[in-house]
Amino acid sequence: MRLHSTFARLAGLAIVAAAGLPAAADLEPLPIVHQEGTLSLRTGALEVAGLENLKDAPAIALDAMRHVIMLDGPMTPERRAALDQAGVIIEEYMPTHAYLVDLSASHGVRDLPFVTWIGAYQDAWKIDPQIGVTPFVTAERQQVQNDGRVRLVVHLFAGEDLASVAQSIADQGGFVATNNFEGVHETLDVEIDFASVRALASIPAVQYVETYPELTFRNATVRWVVQTNVSGSTPLYDNGVTGTGQLIGHMDGRIGRNHCSFADPEGDLPGDDHRKIQAYNTSNGYDFHGTHTAGTAAGNPTDGSFGDTRGVAYDAR
Repeated sequence: MRLHSTFARLAGLAIVAAAGLPAAADLEPLPIVHQEGTLSLRTGALEVAGLENLKDAPAIALDAMRHVIMLDGPMTPERRAALDQAGVIIEEYMPTHAYLVDLSASHGVRDLPFVTWIGAYQDAWKIDPQIGVTPFVTAERQQVQNDGRVRLVVHLFAGEDLASVAQSIADQGGFVATNNFEGVHETLDVEIDFASVRALASIPAVQYVETYPELTFRNATVRWVVQTNVSGSTPLYDNGVTGTGQLIGHMDGRIGRNHCSFADPEGDLPGDDHRKIQAYNTSNGYDFHGTHTAGTAAGNPTDGSFGDTRGVAYDAR
């Protein structure tokens, strides 16, 4: 079974954790803590000394789909070879010096001296802490929230059966709208009752669950995001750096030359006299994506306003 996907989306999947669904005050992102003996999670640094160490157990129960191993230092080619020899399948890195692994075919991993800790990948680590508390601005997402439901991206472990997971989600009262394949992972666009979010973590094939992104026009905010990531703080602009005298090469769809971000009031053709376009090395036309990306890079409306139609290097051409 493969569900129809109508979009392609790049999602960065961090192997990070949440103990539950927090209050809005907990939304501030926490920095990754590079500290020996800790897993750096979205809820903070978790010391593995307080967790069961399966390295000391008589045997490692393999009922859990995935485990985490921690090393006493950085990975090396020799250590990687030893882990491969022991049948350990490494899937993802987890700060600090830890890895999400598949131990279903492993043997002797507990005997490797550089492996200091082995633990099950816990269900509580699969739920993003911002689910249910992220504010939305579009009418569609606000309605979903008002109905007591959430839209989520559900990331699966590599090689898992999509049909089985979709059925498990349906059993919880949710449905899969679309699916994507990102790298070696299936990702699902899911809508489900907020009260059932935690139940998704109990599905063995699920690796991580996070809020589905809300797509909005944000040129008005991206300008400070790329400079300081502090709202309203634009030190480059404050020091007169706005792209003046710079030419940007744009490799994308055709720019809408009559769009207000690029239009020339005097009607000049692309070239030295054109307000925004030096060269237009394609046929005439209008591409939404190309106009969008060029607008984010260097768009500047004819009225000079600082809205969504002004890009980052707005004085560049």
